Amino acid sequence: MIICDTNVLSTFARANELGLLFKLFPKHELAIPQAVYEEINEAMRRGFTFLESALQFVDSGQIHLLTLTAEEKIECTVLPKSLGRGESEAIAICLRQRAILFSNETRFLKNN
Repeated sequence: MIICDTNVLSTFARANELGLLFKLFPKHELAIPQAVYEEINEAMRRGFTFLESALQFVDSGQIHLLTLTAEEKIECTVLPKSLGRGESEAIAICLRQRAILFSNETRFLKNN
């Protein structure tokens, strides 16, 4: 499963290319946590109407909407407070479910 962050959905939606996500990851389910869904809705209320396509993919079930488990909620509490709620929920799901995080947030990169 691939968990998408708000910034990735926004980037692809702005380019009117959300369908590319399914071509990039044909063997994976795409999903978002509830907080990402809420961030998209808030952005829509602020006039970022290009995000309507992201909501359509969620509403049609092509992108799955996930609710955090109790363990994932606890995981969110130990993550850095500098993260947004959507980022925290996405990371918590990835850590607990061994999913892949798809984000264009450079501060998530590790130095190995």
